[in-house]
Amino acid sequence: MRVIVVDDHAPLVHELVSAPRGDPLAVLSPREREVLSLMAEGRSNTGIGRQLWVTEG
Repeated sequence: MRVIVVDDHAPLVHELVSAPRGDPLAVLSPREREVLSLMAEGRSNTGIGRQLWVTEG
């Protein structure tokens, strides 16, 4: 049986937990953010299309 002492790994754990993470939304275009915002409001695909002046294909 192997025993791991937490204190031995504390610096690594701290580094992993506090490492800055990029904003996952940063890769979205303004239009994609607008769609995501409407989705978050609970809009349907049809409702989003109407709001953004997009027709269903």
